[in-house]
Amino acid sequence: MAPSTTIITGGTGGIGQATACTLLASSTDRHVALIDLDGGMPAGLSDVADRLMVFACDVTDPDSVASAFASVQSALPPVDGLVTGAGTVHNDPSLEIPLVTLHKLFAVHVDGTLLWSQAVGRHFTASGGGSIVTVGSIAGLFGHPRRLAYAAAKAAILSMTKTLAVEWAHAGIRVNAVVPGYIETPMMAEVARIGLVDSNVAAGWTAMKRLGSPAEVAGAIAFLLSDSAAYITGHLLNVDGGFSVLKAE
Repeated sequence: MAPSTTIITGGTGGIGQATACTLLASSTDRHVALIDLDGGMPAGLSDVADRLMVFACDVTDPDSVASAFASVQSALPPVDGLVTGAGTVHNDPSLEIPLVTLHKLFAVHVDGTLLWSQAVGRHFTASGGGSIVTVGSIAGLFGHPRRLAYAAAKAAILSMTKTLAVEWAHAGIRVNAVVPGYIETPMMAEVARIGLVDSNVAAGWTAMKRLGSPAEVAGAIAFLLSDSAAYITGHLLNVDGGFSVLKAE
């Protein structure tokens, strides 16, 4: 295997960081570029710093994305994978949610996913192909009170995933999505701490009666990126402990 690079936006915490660890452990030829607004190296990854770099980028800004991608290409081996995981959340009643919140959520989730997919997609078109994995959410599949902007943005990402998969298949580009349920991330811990979600109640909403771990989502992402998924594109892979099956009954 020749040295190659996977780009992970929003990669300095939670699912993104777990994905970086999983990919780096899979091969000594694997390199990872983490894309973060601040560009700081996350704790716990210093032991793989020779194969990992962090690049500062505002994923909502086309010029920032173009600059960051150029820096990745200059500093690391050829890019063959992209994970678009940058995101944020909110807690607003739908009758009162301000447009600025809606626009902010869409900018980070939808604009960020599209801009990075376009940048890497152009590269893949010239290089002969590659794999993109977007990060959705079960919130994009079901009604989620007080999360209108988040749920709508995640639904848009899932729709975008299907469209790009069909449009770019001729270029050898596969585009799939992971759809996480309730995962024990730092963000989940914070919303539980301030009382927006009860972790025990959320665990009870799944068929497996537990929350998922970032590593479990990372494993699904690594599979979709890999050659083992070479005939899979446009797929939405639920990683939710059976939440969607149980709620569909």
